[in-house]
Parts: sequence; structure tokens; C-alpha cells
Amino acid sequence: MNPLRLLVAVDEFLLREGLCRMIDAWEEATLVGVASRAVEALALCREVDGGDALLLGCSGGTAQLTRLLEGLRAACDQTPVLVLGRPGAGHAAHHALRAGATGVLGWGLSEEELRSGIRRAARREPVGWIEGGCGGPTRTRGMDRIELSAREREVLRLLCAGRSLKEIGAELGLSPKTVSTYRSRALQKLGLRSTADLVRYALEHGLTNNGAG
Repeated sequence: MNPLRLLVAVDEFLLREGLCRMIDAWEEATLVGVASRAVEALALCREVDGGDALLLGCSGGTAQLTRLLEGLRAACDQTPVLVLGRPGAGHAAHHALRAGATGVLGWGLSEEELRSGIRRAARREPVGWIEGGCGGPTRTRGMDRIELSAREREVLRLLCAGRSLKEIGAELGLSPKTVSTYRSRALQKLGLRSTADLVRYALEHGLTNNGAG
């Protein structure tokens, strides 16, 4: 089995060094590229022709992170991006997921929790927001914490039940095009790419029943 090819683009020196050391000591992975500034992530991905996952730490604020993620999604969409998030930074985490991040990993996670998130991203599985904290419990937050509208949730529930867009439209009194719009909005908010991703994520978070979340 080939080792995971990982990229690191992190502004904070100590965080970057810690990640690099963890990857160097991990038999399942190899470090194929490092950038000392998050804004260099796009150039790094192009230089090494992508990887199995990019670990991104941006200290420039939500607007800069959003622009960076949108650029990465447009130019290097085959490389999953995991954003390193500060504990309690829920608002920024939601923005990162909506902008295309595969997941957001809290700074307080253990090595094994970080590795687990990286493995999931490399398998092209949605990771969501995994928040760790100084000795406290680890919490995985997904779309139950993201503001899906009631109609988006209803469309999601019916997609999980195996209904087609046409069948959902008939049940809800909507056109298939309108149903497709609600599905697209949910995908965008959650940072997902396909209906299959959407259904899998909903099942993982127990959001397939009426009133879930």
C-alpha cells in the first residue's frame, strides 16, 4: 500500500513544525510539500501535482481563508483540504466547509484523531468539523450545526430515502428544477460535491428522519 502523499501550508511556525514531525514519524504517510504561508498553498499543489490531502492553517481571517479555499477548489479540486481551526472557532469552521474544505480539525486533537481525519479525507470522505480541546471531549460537528433551511433538510431526507428529483418534487409540490436548486444549496453549504456525498454525510450524522438535527 502506497503511503499517503500529504502537503502542509500553515502560517504558524510551531503548528507547521509539529505537523511535519508527526507526518515524518507516521509510517502511513509521506510529506511531499511544505509552504510556510497558507497563501502559497495553491502554488504548492501545482508544484507537486496535488496530493492525498492538504493541511491548511491560515491566520489571515475568514475572508482570506474563504478566497483561498475557493481558489483551491477551482484549480486543485482533486486534493482534499483539511483546515486547522482554533478551538471554539465555529463560525470560521462553517465558512471553511461551505467554501470547499473537506474538513476542519481543531488544534486540540490528539495525533491519532488528526491521523483519522487525514485518512478519511484521503479516502474522499466528508470529515466535517472535528473540534478538540485541552483534555476535553472531541466533538464532531457536521451539518446539524450548519444552517440548512427546513426545505433543504426535507429534500435531503427524501434523497436519503432514494427518491428521484422528480419524485421529491411531486411529493413537495415543487418542480424538479427547484428541488435541484435546494440540493445544490445544501451541497454548497456543506462543502460537498455530489448527491452521494450528501446522502452519506446525512446518514453519518443521523439526519435522515423528520425533525433530525
